[in-house]
Amino acid sequence: MNRTERVRSCKTLTCFLQGLEGQWTTVELRNEITVTGTVVFVDNKMNVSLQDVQSTKLNGETTTFDELFILGRQIRYVQVPDSVNVMGTIHTKVRELLTQQKAGMSKQQMMKRRRVKNDEDRRRAREFKLGRGRGGGQETVAQLDPLHSNTGPT
Repeated sequence: MNRTERVRSCKTLTCFLQGLEGQWTTVELRNEITVTGTVVFVDNKMNVSLQDVQSTKLNGETTTFDELFILGRQIRYVQVPDSVNVMGTIHTKVRELLTQQKAGMSKQQMMKRRRVKNDEDRRRAREFKLGRGRGGGQETVAQLDPLHSNTGPT
């Protein structure tokens, strides 16, 4: 999962579904089919992969599958097992995603890197404004190549 996907997952409830990996869950689809199985994988677009699946149609007909992949746009509801602590699951998954994002850096190192980058950006912007605002470009050309300047050598 790349950085953009991790950030997107942290900002939506997809991280909660990702936290349900390994749990026995029921998913109701938009076409009135109910699917029950063990969550194997959930990506940032809420596509769900289930294992040991039992599918039940509206008329009561059941079908079993070893594995099933469901597109996120086909999901209407996800029934959360009573044994799952919702807030704890979200906090754990967000912490895990952020830890992957940092790639081993401590919080202090991340803040220092941001500060240094912001200071460098401000310094560059200030130099650019000062150089352009005072006609620094023309003076520099005249100093570097006196043969091509209008005033001639000094």
